[in-house]
Amino acid sequence: MTGVLKVDDIQDAGANSIVSSNGSGTLTFGNFTAATITASTALVPDASDGAALGTTALEWSDLFLADGAVISLGDDQDVTLTHVADTGILLNSTNVIQFNDASQNIGAPSATVLDINATDEIELNATLVDINANVEISGTATTTGVHTFTATPVFSSDITVTDDINLISDSAQMTFGANNEITLTHVHDSGLALKHTATADDKPIVLTLQTGETDMAANDVIGKIAFQAPNEGTGTDAILVSGAIQAVAEGDHSSSSNATRLEFMTGASEAATTKMLVTSGGDVKFNSGFGSVTTVFGCRAWALVNQTGTQAIKGSGNVSSITDNGVGATDVNFSTNMPDGNYCTSCSPGGSLLATSNQQFPVTLGNDGVANVAKGVIGSRQCDNDGDTFAAADSAQVSIAFFR
Repeated sequence: MTGVLKVDDIQDAGANSIVSSNGSGTLTFGNFTAATITASTALVPDASDGAALGTTALEWSDLFLADGAVISLGDDQDVTLTHVADTGILLNSTNVIQFNDASQNIGAPSATVLDINATDEIELNATLVDINANVEISGTATTTGVHTFTATPVFSSDITVTDDINLISDSAQMTFGANNEITLTHVHDSGLALKHTATADDKPIVLTLQTGETDMAANDVIGKIAFQAPNEGTGTDAILVSGAIQAVAEGDHSSSSNATRLEFMTGASEAATTKMLVTSGGDVKFNSGFGSVTTVFGCRAWALVNQTGTQAIKGSGNVSSITDNGVGATDVNFSTNMPDGNYCTSCSPGGSLLATSNQQFPVTLGNDGVANVAKGVIGSRQCDNDGDTFAAADSAQVSIAFFR
């Protein structure tokens, strides 16, 4: 049959509409089943948001889209998913993929930045997470595993470590300062070496022990170095502090005084106690048979002099020279002057002087009987057999010592 078939409505035997026309070229189909539906342009609903693709009970199976296909979402198609051939899919603009609620999402605010946002936690579970980029953490990082660095980590601010720091290589080194001029280096099987690496003159290494106290009172310990063998197997006394050096305030420190003594402490069968000290005035005190720590008075100068012929020094300490003042008379000139004239001397002759005749008695006269801070004086005298006549005489060996 040729020609035109005009119908308004096609119904089945039960008067159900199969196909109807609105008279303007639009056909409306009832429910139908077909193996394949081919559309040359588009498959559209009768109105915006007017039809669904499938139902909650009748779901479509696979969906096949061509290269470059776009899934557009929204009345104005503001969100699109575009197929990128052989690569993946592209979410347009700065839109995000949300999870759970608006606060949990992944998106790209710019062409070079990707954001992953969560209100509480982002959890990555894998045997390895490989990050090939610089990492910036503005919050607190908490880890329970081991951090292994193949390059030197750089911290631009302070770091806080709540437990141990282990430097496990021999000769490991810590450096300090913008120029790394101060180093603390491990010395294998020995200890640590603290060094100032600058090679210029007058660049010593200085280790300062500081206390944070704001009111130093008498007998307050300012700083202390202690020595101990805590792993000694015999225990008890053996594991006590066996030696120490400490700086102790001698009185209240003020704007005009910081008087301090150094105490040297050792132990015998006890925790180390003070056995020697140096006072703020420079006096040395120690317990050497005195029964307690007390001031030590030392030999400030000594000399062994030959007065015969050209007078000469055989040996000396703190003596710069001697002056020959005639028979039996010698000035002993100090290298460093005595602090004052209140010193004493001990002088004795040498040689075979035990005979009863012609005994020599060297004596010190100070400065004509008055002690002089710059020199001491030897005066040697010889007596006759009766011991009642004395005369000046040179001695081949005179020992003299000055105490203060």
